Amino acid sequence: MNLEPIKQKLIEDGFRVQTRENGSLVFKFEGMTYYIDTDIKDENYIRIGLPDFWTLSGTDDRLRALQMANDVTESMKGVKVFLIGDEVSCTIEQFVPDANAVLAVLPRYLGAIQSAARTYAEKFTNVSVIAA
Repeated sequence: MNLEPIKQKLIEDGFRVQTRENGSLVFKFEGMTYYIDTDIKDENYIRIGLPDFWTLSGTDDRLRALQMANDVTESMKGVKVFLIGDEVSCTIEQFVPDANAVLAVLPRYLGAIQSAARTYAEKFTNVSVIAA
C-alpha cells in the first residue's frame, strides 16, 4: 500500500511526519510516538502502532503484565496489546482496500489505540487514568 496519501493528510493536519528507510511513517500524536507501516508482500495490510507505551520494571510481575495485555486485547475492538521483552506495545492491524479507507477511520484507530494504552495502565496500576 502506498502510504503517501496518509503522510500528506497527516502533514495537512499539522503533524510532523518522518518516513523511515523501510517506508513506515512515524509521528507524534498527543505526546506519544506512533507508526504506520505496511507489508510490501500484501498491498491491503496496514498496521498502526504505539510502541513501548509501558515499560515493566524489574519488580513487575511479567505474568500479570501478560494477563493485563490479554484482557485489554480481548475486551476492545481491533486492538492488540502485547509484550516484547519488558516493553508493552499496542497495534491495530487491518486489511483495507487502499489508503483512502485508512484515512476514513484513522482518527478512530488512533483513539482505540489510546484507549487500549490507557486501559492497560489503569488495569496494571489499579488507578484510573484521566484522558488528557
